Amino acid sequence: MDAQQLDDNRRLLNRRFDEKVRLRNAERKLLGETLRAKNAVIEQEVEKGRIDGAAAAAWRQAVISTVERETAIIMEQYKLE
Repeated sequence: MDAQQLDDNRRLLNRRFDEKVRLRNAERKLLGETLRAKNAVIEQEVEKGRIDGAAAAAWRQAVISTVERETAIIMEQYKLE
């Protein structure tokens, strides 16, 4: 393999790595937005008197657990070598 081929391969690997990072970051950002939106819904339900503080806390914990699991999946899916 000559120097040009090695350079081309290096650039290709760098592009793939950069794309993985962009995709991972976009998915993590979406999860963060989802978490904020679900927390807003929980707050509205508390304000309307539909759920109490204990139910809101349990719901929030369930949402956080789900987001943590999904984040772990994303991190594994886009494992960066």
